Amino acid sequence: MLTQTEDEFDMDQNQPSPPHWRALDIDHEWQVALYLPKRYEDFSEPTTAWSTLPVGERHLLVVEPASIDLQGGTTPRLRLTIPDSILGPCYAYLYGAREELAAASEAIRGGRPGFLCTRKDIDGRTTLAISEIVPEKWIGRIRPVYSVRPKSVSAEDARDLIANHLPGALHRASEHLCREAAFLGDESAITFQVGCDGWALADILDQVHRPSSLEYGTHALKALEHLAALVGLWRARSGSDDVPFVAIKLATIERRMKDTGLALTRDQLAAIGHIQGFLARSKRAHVLISGDVGTGKTAVLGVIAAATVDAGFTVVLVAPTGPLAGQLAGQLREWFPDVPVGLVTGEHQELPEQEGAPIMVGTTAVLGFSISGVGVVMVDEQHRFSREQRETFVANGAHLIEASATCIPRTTALAKYGACEVCELRETPYPKTIRTTFFNESEKRDLFAQIRAFVLAGGQLIVVYPERGDPASEPGDPTRTVRDALPRWQQLTPNAEALTGQDDAETKRAVLQRIRDGITQVLVTTTVVEVGIDLPSVRGVLIMHPQHFGVATMHQIRGRVARLGGTGYCWIYAPERLSSASEARVRALVSTTDGFELSRLDLDLRGWGNLAPDSSEQSGADRSIVFGRPISPGAAEAVMPILDQLAVRRAVARTEGAEGEPGQSSPTRQHQGSARGPMI
Repeated sequence: MLTQTEDEFDMDQNQPSPPHWRALDIDHEWQVALYLPKRYEDFSEPTTAWSTLPVGERHLLVVEPASIDLQGGTTPRLRLTIPDSILGPCYAYLYGAREELAAASEAIRGGRPGFLCTRKDIDGRTTLAISEIVPEKWIGRIRPVYSVRPKSVSAEDARDLIANHLPGALHRASEHLCREAAFLGDESAITFQVGCDGWALADILDQVHRPSSLEYGTHALKALEHLAALVGLWRARSGSDDVPFVAIKLATIERRMKDTGLALTRDQLAAIGHIQGFLARSKRAHVLISGDVGTGKTAVLGVIAAATVDAGFTVVLVAPTGPLAGQLAGQLREWFPDVPVGLVTGEHQELPEQEGAPIMVGTTAVLGFSISGVGVVMVDEQHRFSREQRETFVANGAHLIEASATCIPRTTALAKYGACEVCELRETPYPKTIRTTFFNESEKRDLFAQIRAFVLAGGQLIVVYPERGDPASEPGDPTRTVRDALPRWQQLTPNAEALTGQDDAETKRAVLQRIRDGITQVLVTTTVVEVGIDLPSVRGVLIMHPQHFGVATMHQIRGRVARLGGTGYCWIYAPERLSSASEARVRALVSTTDGFELSRLDLDLRGWGNLAPDSSEQSGADRSIVFGRPISPGAAEAVMPILDQLAVRRAVARTEGAEGEPGQSSPTRQHQGSARGPMI
């Protein structure tokens, strides 16, 4: 059994591990057992004759070449003559650096490796394209494939690193899992719930990294994913249940809605009513306003803020940029002139004469102020903030309301799986259509013909680049930086100017105002315009080098167009080849303008990070239960019945006045696995 004391475990946790663990993004040697492979390669039954290989598919071929020839030239390659008793010999080619090919040639001569290759039949002639020389030790086995940091270690070195340290890590990793999943019961209850009844946790971990078969490895990997999902969702659901919060009764909601002078949509009215109910409870309200671009999130936040002030509480409203914070403060002052509104950014402060404005709007600079009586913290464009920034005032008893068109994966998961309240805004006061098109380098001429026609017809355009450019440096790439691109845009129209995050507050205000007044026709900029900035007459946006932007950022940039309805255009241009991950993000953006769907796709692509209340991991792998790969939404869906059952038991225990120790009686023994092995 697992016997290490908690103090001993914590002490060992603090011992630093060698730097090579950074390649796997782990901190301690024992965590290698929790570093999950992203997939497996089945080399258990390799092919021994090239004539049996299907065309166009990658397979492992184990055969002794008849000849090995290292060929030079501008494109070095290794040419192997592969014999076959049925169809005779064919050539197989491996390309790479000359030094690497020489080493591969020696490895082939010195052993009996396998060739991971793809058969190509062109004009009746067969060749084999070799993608990898597979070491002999993997032939006849299942090989795990791990994710590693780029330019750190090779895939084979990562496998060796994990394999060499795995035996000594299994016990410690099992111990860690038992601690984190204690709410499920003891070790046997834990393994039962994830479909491995009769297994030890060490057995599951061992099968993940050294599977007896593809079925066993896949089953063990699924079990650990489900366990990580259980722990993550349990943390999210139970993080703040026992913290008492002051109820806020919003008695002036109707009057404050009228003050805006807006014809609020049904979604806005419903959101305001729901939030009013959430704040009236004697428990912490964590509300997400998930509203697509242009659906009126600001009006909902404003009405709730003013009514909260009427109830005797202070409101803090945080925005990611100075221009957006200033825009929000100005809008609130216009709607509610009787409510003093303070503005605090990193560049300046606008505070009313009264000490302690009841509504404080600002960037993260406002988080440094000591503000008393905070009842509600509001975070606009929440995907731009860390968890610590968003929850700075919440620890002192404030309710939290977040708003975004495309939430970060962690928040999407919290909303999806019931760890926070959600208010959706889908209706827009101004119906619009945005046409999104992607162009690569070969389509450059067509793209800029469309852009030129758009601008010459009088359209206002925003062009977003990934970099500002250093004014003191030599000229650089005009497709990448604002500084180098601006002169080219000024050749198209003299009414083109630049704006970046490094400009001072007055410059930003003046440039944005010239856009609103129609004086500036083309704005060459960075992501400083990503969030919330209202530029009603802009109808076109061009995003350069999309590989540098996430889904949420590109959707927000696209949301700057057609703010008053009608048709808008979003062009995306990649002058260089995109990685598979970047291409997936662009495809997602082109496929839909629905921010809700994009948030879900972003969650699927990146993973939810860590759902614990004190975690800073907002996407990617959990990095506390498992490492190396994110927890899939499918795993979360699979374990929801177990969590619901635990929630019922917890509620019953509270009703009876004694919750008891975790694991005293495990949930009903129901799972989707088998007795001692995978369901095959």
